[in-house]
Amino acid sequence: MPKKLSIEQFWTFMNSLEIQKETNRQAINTNIVEENGQYKLKVAMKSDRPFILPQDMDDSKQIVNALRQRLQEQIYDEPPDHLLKDNIEPMSVKTEYEELPEYYSNAIYPASCRPNIEAIKVWVRDVKIPNMSQEEYMREVYGDDYESRTSFPDVTKLEEKVVDQIAYKISRKIWYVGRRPSNMTDGEWNEVTKNMRPPEGSYGKGDTWVNFKYGGDYQYSSGVT
Repeated sequence: MPKKLSIEQFWTFMNSLEIQKETNRQAINTNIVEENGQYKLKVAMKSDRPFILPQDMDDSKQIVNALRQRLQEQIYDEPPDHLLKDNIEPMSVKTEYEELPEYYSNAIYPASCRPNIEAIKVWVRDVKIPNMSQEEYMREVYGDDYESRTSFPDVTKLEEKVVDQIAYKISRKIWYVGRRPSNMTDGEWNEVTKNMRPPEGSYGKGDTWVNFKYGGDYQYSSGVT
């Protein structure tokens, strides 16, 4: 516990501890940080999907349940259930759908499914890419070092390549770590499936790695490829 706290800081810190205790119980990873004399809980979450604690809640379980619901919504950055059916035809893919939990109710376990890449391409082109931030898209097009580049190929000529590589990464990720259902958080899914992950290189042709990322230490994260 930090030293020399004011009364206000003390109770803020204690409230943060109480909330963190409940988040840990529900497998939600949080960290307590100090900012300008105030103690706050930081939660791993996509920056374009911010979470604001409800101001009318003073019970830690209520607050964490609201946070849990918000974290579960990150599933909408993953392909929906109908895309992950066996033998789906790409032409039958529906890309206009509402973000509803019932479209993500299935648990897709590691090594249980190699999603049809051609079907995923339709979803990537019509749903995934339009909802990516500029930074996310630039990293997919030009790589992680794009900020240090001095020249950039015409992005329009690379669009299909980007669609191909994102679809491949999504299909391969689902093979290695699965896709959680909408009623679980990323942390819960990680705990349930981390020992089910297949070995490196098992996805199939072309599955080669310099640094394999989907081992036992990988922390499952929705929407990240």
